[in-house]
Amino acid sequence: MTLQSRRWTKYAISVDLNNDGVFDTASLIVHKPENNGSGMSYAGRARLLQQAGELPIASGLYPLGTEFLHSVRYLQPMDDSSIVLAKRMKELRYARKETWYTYGELWQVADREAAERTLDDDAVRAMVG
Repeated sequence: MTLQSRRWTKYAISVDLNNDGVFDTASLIVHKPENNGSGMSYAGRARLLQQAGELPIASGLYPLGTEFLHSVRYLQPMDDSSIVLAKRMKELRYARKETWYTYGELWQVADREAAERTLDDDAVRAMVG
């Protein structure tokens, strides 16, 4: 099956995306965050892990194990003063979420980084891992 033929196929994911209490086709995704993620669920494999109690959930945070991949591209100036993406790529970046932080822990990290910036504007941000 090609990507083109799969694009229009409906998949039942058993997630109530519009929060109307019915598993149907959703034209609007409704987000109603509850305390500690109750009433919310992931989809796919992350949902199975969440239901087994192996994966925490919080509104607006990616599940553990989420992988990110993106390219960093060069820009190429053209003769007509326009700018386009160059044919070559500068680098390909990959990351994987391995650690879960609560909202409180995320606020502490942000506050610590803000305090460090006030002490030294030229400081380079340390990336662990």
